[in-house]
Amino acid sequence: MLIAFSSAFISCSNDSEMTNNDTNAKSSAADLNKQSGGTAPVVNSGPGGTSHKLILTNNTSTALLIQYLYASDGPSSGFIIVNKVAPAVGITLPPMSTVSYTDVVNAVPASYNIANWATSAGNYSAQYVLSTYGIQIPNAVLGAKYTYWTGVDITQLSGGGHIIGRTNPSSFTAYTGATISWTVQTNGDCVVTAN
Repeated sequence: MLIAFSSAFISCSNDSEMTNNDTNAKSSAADLNKQSGGTAPVVNSGPGGTSHKLILTNNTSTALLIQYLYASDGPSSGFIIVNKVAPAVGITLPPMSTVSYTDVVNAVPASYNIANWATSAGNYSAQYVLSTYGIQIPNAVLGAKYTYWTGVDITQLSGGGHIIGRTNPSSFTAYTGATISWTVQTNGDCVVTAN
């Protein structure tokens, strides 16, 4: 009887351990899946997970006209990427509004998306520009790049234009008295603000 009880106890103990091992294995697999889920291309994520958006904020009572958005394929490049919307149309930024370009393909709100861009090599779709130019994310799937914004040509309607950006002055005073500035935040976001 003692042998039967002992055998049953060991059997239950082993079943319990097997169940725990199965649970642990499933848990480990779930953790691995979570980790491997991050290996897909991450559009517009720079090194270290930085953002690299272009954020345009108009805190004035006057609409702003953005003639061009400028980007490059890297910080030391002379290669120019410029949106093809302007000068015929341009981008109008209404008073008290913000538009964020997460990359050369997507904007928030989406009504500000730009479908085509001009580059030093020719005119291309925004999707092609995003996958071909820009800075490669280290250790990412080939083709996952972030946009290196370099400047904007910004105008107050009925006034003269001014290019502001990385290589141009970081702020200027518009004819209406508004101060327009360009700053690069620690996460890589380029912020243009009109106050």
